Amino acid sequence: EVVIGDDIAAFAAHAPYDLVVESLGGTALAAALGSLAKDGVCVSLGISAADESTFDVRKFFGTGRTTLYGFILFDELHTEPAAVGLARLAGLIATGKLTPRISVEAPWTQIADVAGQLLDRSFPGKAVLHVGNH
Repeated sequence: EVVIGDDIAAFAAHAPYDLVVESLGGTALAAALGSLAKDGVCVSLGISAADESTFDVRKFFGTGRTTLYGFILFDELHTEPAAVGLARLAGLIATGKLTPRISVEAPWTQIADVAGQLLDRSFPGKAVLHVGNH
């Protein structure tokens, strides 16, 4: 089951999970840790909602062999160059196994406007800037 969003009740309804990729922090991280299956892994890669979290430690370790993995992209690049992962993603897109969510397409001359929208979180997904005549 794939659950996307910050609705903790909807998230909990589908537990337990073998893998959770969590980017909000705070109560969402606490819910993720409490929703892991035995041998489950929670990958935390952001704190966009809150940088502190309180969770039920007994439930976390009592489940058995659960893992919290702190993911920092620049640390991961010491293990594997970005080109390897990007090539893998490009291959998945080329074969249709992965479809990126592109919300905005614009000419590269509108980079300031698109960057502002991205920083303001005006749209979900990715932005594509076209160079040349498209």
